Amino acid sequence: MILWHDNVVNSNLDYEDLVSKIMIDKYYVDNLDIHTTYQHGSSSPDNILIPFYSGVMEQLMSDLGLYHRSRYLFNIWTQIYSGNNNSAHNAHCHFSETNILSWVHFIKPPEKNCFCFIDSWGKEHFPESQRQNDFIVFPSWALHKAVPFVSTEKRIIVAGNIRLESLMKY
Repeated sequence: MILWHDNVVNSNLDYEDLVSKIMIDKYYVDNLDIHTTYQHGSSSPDNILIPFYSGVMEQLMSDLGLYHRSRYLFNIWTQIYSGNNNSAHNAHCHFSETNILSWVHFIKPPEKNCFCFIDSWGKEHFPESQRQNDFIVFPSWALHKAVPFVSTEKRIIVAGNIRLESLMKY
């Protein structure tokens, strides 16, 4: 299910400072027990990450053979899971007419793998590539979720979608 993987380090960013800006009521989603910047657009504090992720997108789109033959846009959001047994994200996908790829960057994952894909029979498949700084790309139609975990540490990810604007056919 993973189309591209790398271990990507952003050494120019203090993630703890970013986390402190996101750990406020404005970004809290009660039914998931997470803080997320999803759907907060230009007012989101994680917009400072866009220049960094632009370089990552260029590399992955090049490696997938799409960089020089497409126009694409990407979005990002940050999610912070508390580490109590209620903090999770239910099964979902990011499919739309234009979202072709989705991605997750595991900034501070717990010891236990929490991210999984769900197959047609409801079976969970946990990729190994979810250690600190692992970056995975998968089809936007892939059903996935984050299962609860118990830890004194927070789980921090940055995620997003890649939207195809146009594609040159050969």
